[in-house]
Amino acid sequence: VSRLRAISTDLAATGRGRGQEVFETDFQGRSHVWQPGESRRWREAKGDKACQHLMVTTSSWTQPSRIELVPLAGAQAPQLLEAAQPLPELMAQVPSVQPVPLDLTAADGHTVLNGFYVPARGLPAGAKAPLVVRAYGGPTASSVNWRWPQDLPQLAFYQQQGYAQLILDVRGQSHRDRAFARAHFRSFGRHEVADLFTAIRQTVAGLTGSFSRW
Repeated sequence: VSRLRAISTDLAATGRGRGQEVFETDFQGRSHVWQPGESRRWREAKGDKACQHLMVTTSSWTQPSRIELVPLAGAQAPQLLEAAQPLPELMAQVPSVQPVPLDLTAADGHTVLNGFYVPARGLPAGAKAPLVVRAYGGPTASSVNWRWPQDLPQLAFYQQQGYAQLILDVRGQSHRDRAFARAHFRSFGRHEVADLFTAIRQTVAGLTGSFSRW
């Protein structure tokens, strides 16, 4: 193990599943974020067999994906392997599409759901916006996270057309604890749908007067 330490590749969720970080752990079991940076980001890492390098992928809602080869020993600088380069027209939309994090309550009355709210743009003062709900009710995936959004062009388009947007992770989706991820066991299609409509009602109630129809 490089320099008598271990780098955890069992990546851990942060921000109740919205983020993902690489943690460094020593032989006494003490761990902390490896190479701390901005809190709202998503990192993945894979090590080589000799445990001398990590291939680290980093992205956020403001930074497209970057892949770097990071040495674990010595003072050698990381090597940039790949960096996504979206069109300038798309990058120009990034500041306005930044989401507002929401903590919503599931239909069971106590489980906290992660949500993102993207407000509408370009509406006259006092105008109400329709709300587009972007929900994925299936397992093994999560939508509310700080990684670079692949659907940024669509988010920006709806926003410019005057639509507000709600992105939601309901019970049964991944990147949370076992109870959350398996909440739909033998009840697929029940808890997810209940959570969806419960969260929509809370969003509308919390932003009273912002939406055009319900």
